[in-house]
Amino acid sequence: MRPKDSVLIEAGNYLAYFAKNAEELAQAFRLRHLVFHTELGASIEGSIDKDSYDEGFDHLIVVSKLTNEVVGTYRMQTADMAKSNKGFYTENEFDLSNFPKDIIESSVEVGRACIHEDHRNRRVLFLLWQGLAAYMKSHNYRYFFGCSSVSVDKLEEAQKINKLLKENNYFHQDIKAPVKEPYTFQAKQLKKTCSGKVELPVLLKIYLKYNAKVCSLPAYDKDFKSLDYLTLLDVQDMTDKHYTLFFNENKN
Repeated sequence: MRPKDSVLIEAGNYLAYFAKNAEELAQAFRLRHLVFHTELGASIEGSIDKDSYDEGFDHLIVVSKLTNEVVGTYRMQTADMAKSNKGFYTENEFDLSNFPKDIIESSVEVGRACIHEDHRNRRVLFLLWQGLAAYMKSHNYRYFFGCSSVSVDKLEEAQKINKLLKENNYFHQDIKAPVKEPYTFQAKQLKKTCSGKVELPVLLKIYLKYNAKVCSLPAYDKDFKSLDYLTLLDVQDMTDKHYTLFFNENKN
């Protein structure tokens, strides 16, 4: 039995588990298309969001017990799975050669997290979070990383996002991952200084609250119209309170 097969979490009218068949996967891919394409304007052909990496990932889903529909999803893979398949999706955008080998080999890569607009509540979000915790625990992995996306209408919004991350010491002091072409953009493309507050996505705010670090400047994904930041979390950097909340057990 694969460790993921034992993951089944229930909260209110929702169940979280890993997709077991083609229909559940198809629902997850349709949900991703609805959120990323229809809602956020990403350029995705067809009626589903599916890429060449999906086959190698495990797909956590949150299902409504009232409708039996997939209302949340989050894909993840271990370092061993990445070696056996197409590698890390993150490496399309970022150069991971500076990442310490011990971190890479003890990491879960995450991505494509989304929740249906009608079900964006703390319960569904926390089920995705608890599913990731159970996955890491079952594989005995210490880190997770992935692209944290911030939807933007204008590239100059990167300036105030970077300022927020720097002022709050969210950038990793030692690990830096350069952005690869064609995801880089030049400073001259930032048309003007932006004023006002910037709103980070809820999941990224949770990562940062739990002491995750940003290991890159932003990559600009033209298809998804987003700024992608390589985010790394070491669960040993969590506070005792957050560790207990995440894993449902005390920190050693």
